[in-house]
Amino acid sequence: MPEPVDFFQAVVTAYLADADHAPLLHDPIHARVARAGDVAEGDLIPARLGMGGADYFNDQYTARPEPYDPACGCGVCCHLADHPGAVVVLSNGHPWQACDPWPADDLVLIIPAHRLPEQKAKEWTTAMPAAAYTPSLPGLSTADEVDTVINWGLGADSTAYLARILTDPSAYGIDLERTAVLYMATGSEWPETRMLVEEFMLPLLREHGVRFVQ
Repeated sequence: MPEPVDFFQAVVTAYLADADHAPLLHDPIHARVARAGDVAEGDLIPARLGMGGADYFNDQYTARPEPYDPACGCGVCCHLADHPGAVVVLSNGHPWQACDPWPADDLVLIIPAHRLPEQKAKEWTTAMPAAAYTPSLPGLSTADEVDTVINWGLGADSTAYLARILTDPSAYGIDLERTAVLYMATGSEWPETRMLVEEFMLPLLREHGVRFVQ
């Protein structure tokens, strides 16, 4: 028997901009993964998700769900007439002059029209007192006034994300004075990677006064 699955917040790490893809038009911090059958009126749809990753649309569009009719005559719905599962129409005539049918179980990246409530952390006080274990890192402790920790792996995606946050933090609601960048040194980084980090990223961190914990 099928069981419900909770999809968690997605991390969008790159802004695509080439002949086939457009940059995201909305703040990706609210992006989530959802079933096509769960997409609601007004949700923004920037990409289809599959095993190979995200396929970003050049025309990011607003969902306007409608019942699926394989005989509607739009020229597109008929292609899913033999689909064994449920099918939903996420838009009709926008941005294309045809329906936009999806298998209901396909995954889609959305920016919800109505922000979901923040999930509250579970309280484990009965299993373990809060004071029983206090994790800490050298240079970063629970006494510090830090509410944002960015995990930086020195790769292209996390570096692009970090550079964008540093150059325009207010656009993402981030206070750099309450932010720390955490990097785990493995010792196996390419020499070119270390050289580029020292030349471009470390000066940027110093310029904005962001704490860097290695």
